[in-house]
Amino acid sequence: MTAAKDTGQTPSEYAGSAPTVVHGDGDIFLRGMAMGAADLVPGVSGGTIALITGIYVRLVQAISRCDVTAINLLMTRQWAAFWQRID
Repeated sequence: MTAAKDTGQTPSEYAGSAPTVVHGDGDIFLRGMAMGAADLVPGVSGGTIALITGIYVRLVQAISRCDVTAINLLMTRQWAAFWQRID
């Protein structure tokens, strides 16, 4: 087993240097389903699956964009506007 190479980057710098890949809605849906299914397996978290499938940064950014306006859109069932606001 070989040791991991130290690049001198922090995790956030490393994540930011990854190429941006735009996934289709179906692809994101399937990755989300995998995250949910992972919660059924002891010792595996949805966050781990998000990291492995490459959507962790997008997930964290979407969560960080949830503000009062986004919650109001959600509560008034304005699904498309809510989705556009957080994603």
